[in-house]
Amino acid sequence: MIANASIQQTAVISDLSLTPQHAQPGALAAWHAQRPRRFRRSVVPILALLVAVFAQRQPPHLQAAEPPATEKRESLRDDASLRSICFVDANQGWAVGDRGVIWHTPDGGLHWLAQDSGVGCRLDCVQFIDPQQGWAAGGWYEADTQISRGVLLQTQDGGKTWKHLENELPRIRQLQFTSRRTAIAAGDWSPVHLGSVFISYDAGRSWQSIPRSESQAIRSLGMAGGAMLTLDRSGILFRSERPEAPADPVFSDRRMQCITATPTEQWLAGRDGAVAFSRDAGLSWRPLNRQATTVDISRYDLRCLASGGSQVWMAGVPGDKIFRKTAQNEIVAVGSGITAPIHNLHFLDDQKGWAACGMGTILHTADGGQTWQTQRGGARRAAALFVSREARELAWSMIVSNSLEQGYRSMGVIHDRGGERLNDPLEHSADELAMQGFSDVGGCEVLAIREDADPRAYATAIDQSLQTAQPAVVVLSDDLTAEQRTAWLRIATATPTVERVFHVHRGERGDVVVHPSAILPAAGAVVGEEWADVLSVISPGKTDVDVMVADRLLDREASVQSIESLLHRLPIGAGGLSRRLPPHGSRSQLAGLQPRTRHAEWIQHLIDACSIADDSKGLFASRLKQLTKQIRPSDRPRFMRGLVLQCHRYGEPSLYREALRETAALVPESPIGHWADLMLAAIDASEEWTRLPQGLSQAASFANRGQRSSPVAYGSPFEQSSPVVLASSSDEQSGRKIRETETPDLIWRQHPIRLLSQAGVLGEAASPALTSGLERLSTAASAGPWQSLAREQLAARQENKQSTGVRAAFSTNRPVLDGRLDEPFWGPVDPTVPATQLRVGYDADYIYIAIPDGFPGSERTEPASLRQRDADLNDVQRLSLQIDVDRDLLTAYQFEIDRSGRCRDTCNGFAQWQPMWFVKTTDHDGQWNAELAIRRKDLSSLPVAPGDVWFVRLKTLQPNEVADSPISCSPTGWQALAFE
Repeated sequence: MIANASIQQTAVISDLSLTPQHAQPGALAAWHAQRPRRFRRSVVPILALLVAVFAQRQPPHLQAAEPPATEKRESLRDDASLRSICFVDANQGWAVGDRGVIWHTPDGGLHWLAQDSGVGCRLDCVQFIDPQQGWAAGGWYEADTQISRGVLLQTQDGGKTWKHLENELPRIRQLQFTSRRTAIAAGDWSPVHLGSVFISYDAGRSWQSIPRSESQAIRSLGMAGGAMLTLDRSGILFRSERPEAPADPVFSDRRMQCITATPTEQWLAGRDGAVAFSRDAGLSWRPLNRQATTVDISRYDLRCLASGGSQVWMAGVPGDKIFRKTAQNEIVAVGSGITAPIHNLHFLDDQKGWAACGMGTILHTADGGQTWQTQRGGARRAAALFVSREARELAWSMIVSNSLEQGYRSMGVIHDRGGERLNDPLEHSADELAMQGFSDVGGCEVLAIREDADPRAYATAIDQSLQTAQPAVVVLSDDLTAEQRTAWLRIATATPTVERVFHVHRGERGDVVVHPSAILPAAGAVVGEEWADVLSVISPGKTDVDVMVADRLLDREASVQSIESLLHRLPIGAGGLSRRLPPHGSRSQLAGLQPRTRHAEWIQHLIDACSIADDSKGLFASRLKQLTKQIRPSDRPRFMRGLVLQCHRYGEPSLYREALRETAALVPESPIGHWADLMLAAIDASEEWTRLPQGLSQAASFANRGQRSSPVAYGSPFEQSSPVVLASSSDEQSGRKIRETETPDLIWRQHPIRLLSQAGVLGEAASPALTSGLERLSTAASAGPWQSLAREQLAARQENKQSTGVRAAFSTNRPVLDGRLDEPFWGPVDPTVPATQLRVGYDADYIYIAIPDGFPGSERTEPASLRQRDADLNDVQRLSLQIDVDRDLLTAYQFEIDRSGRCRDTCNGFAQWQPMWFVKTTDHDGQWNAELAIRRKDLSSLPVAPGDVWFVRLKTLQPNEVADSPISCSPTGWQALAFE
């Protein structure tokens, strides 16, 4: 906006049809003395009663969540990717991998026999200390909550029987026994143990955390004599003199992915052929001299290392080469005979070694890696390669139908656009989540390539993916840019194995069409259900499924006019290298699938019926009870998840609230049940939700509201002219209830979002156990942003404790909203505070917020000529300002502003909230600023006083991005707002 242009402000006001008549804003007054005490400090008798009730309540019996059931389809177990392999002698060996598979050989690999693990999740590591006693470990990511769950198996009879050892560990990637009873495990960060490295002194029956500062998941660990080396997922290597001692970072390289260590030599390897070594037990590191190699290893992503004697072996993606460092420090490459990824190398001595590979393949060498032979699996390859930028945008419906139903082996490629160290220790990498989903629907491997701005580097990554997969078909998702699709098409056309290239998008007509309601009789599945289950792990709350179509960009068989599937009419036989034997269905299985295709229709009919009923709550509960009787118990969590999300999309807070209530009651110990109960507890006690209508409204969604004319006012009380009287939302409130959620699941009980949300809901009525958990979290340096929020939550309950967040000063002089931020109201600029830090002030009637440099960069945008409330901002970049009055992190107000000044306000995504607020934006000299004035009574029913603390978050949202989905919460960006 031009600096000297006339000030034109939008007063974001209420819908006059839904609120009382105009009311004069309150005059400034000396109100602090007469101000009623806030909810968290008042109602002393009630709080005393609640404390007594909580003190008497007996905690439920704690129990661990059950791992996924064993995969019963033999064909899916046969080609499950193998992640780890070990031998105790020249004959006895074990390999473990995806879908809970365990393979055992009694004869050095001549025959590999399946053992029943009793679990269906991924197993990442296996170790035996003698031919009878061994352990296998891994884990899975839970739907909806994305909790990392660990699995630990033990056998004392060589794997004839495996016992599941109950634990509260997260997913384990590395397991090492240093004696028969002492073991070290490393993996994801644990909210129970507040760490990612664990030690057991009783052969794995119980575990304790090793106090460390790492907040990242551990990729790999190694023992260099008595010293322990751990490599986290961001490429930082930590070293401790002994496992129990404090660890210090000694090396950092984002490319590094694996480590191997002996008392005399230690090696690191990773992406782009990066290799480094140390000869002083990991204290100092040097990069490998690339001139010592006989092959360009920069085109390989090295994922595994092994050492034996004076030699070191390394391999990864593509798997066509295995590299060996000789005793003369030369690096030589040997062909492996396959192209699938190699995940693990194990050497019994300097001659005998094995490799665990993708698609169930096992390789063996008897001459120190000079030659390699296939022991099982063969040179399997992918029939189809699916490519997208985001994991959730992969063509999941086509992956399901081609892999799960028709038996075609497939691989996926997603783009790694992060490049930054993940801030939240509970946030998992996209490729790990995608790999679980891919395996669940019959896929084999997922590769993550960097979204490089350098066209040559990007072309190399494409070529690497195609060489690894060797696909007949390449499927490009719609979220790829035009330049990326062009690059893939060009390189795929030059790849001999590729016969077809498709572009997949939502639609109704194309060469191949897949409906979410399609039944897969042989697999015993419905396409949309499998797709939604995958998305519930990858992106909770974003499980929209739709009709997908594929259009051919390339088909070498020009004579083929019509096809029924991606690989139709291509000469790929079942039971070959690219296709497993498809499963066989039955008539009874088909009959059981047909009602499940109507679940989405049932949900929509239920919502439609309740939206016009007088007694919507009663009708909702009674009809839902009738519906759930027709649904198998195992399918109910999926159905209730769909109901909750559809009610939220419909835009009716009352229906959404009832859906949460019924979900918490019907499936209480499922992940969606846990989330629903926590969210419901926050809503029932929420200050924010008292401003939403308790019954059904005539206009629910953004779409409906967009069809009405929205009142807009120009001019405001913060200009030099006379104030303008504007209407706002009603101050009517419903009763608020506070309660503590209960669960026997210790991991969920100690999850940071539960601790923080319940602390905000209960305040001083929090139970001792809840307070203790919050105090532990506040002292855990490895907890990242969760630690700072826990500290702020505890500080808010202490009268004299100072907050480290944003401070809001009281003033009786209102600012003039001109976007310049140069008034005395905003105070002097603090050089210790980032220039983009929010600035906040308040008086008796308004909260004032300044956003400096909200859109960095030189791009300039003309202001909107007409600004209506609740503009459709989904397709544009915008700023999101969230205000959480209760500090529960689950219920919050949201104000959105784009660069042109258009704005929108919601409460938990619901547009019925109608606050009065004013905003002025300027775009001058390359800096975009905004000044907001939000009426206090539209945020809080009680006046704000010194010592009050809210939570606030400012975030830049990209097109089609949301601040928080209905089933997720990120701590990143939240900070305390302390009123002085």
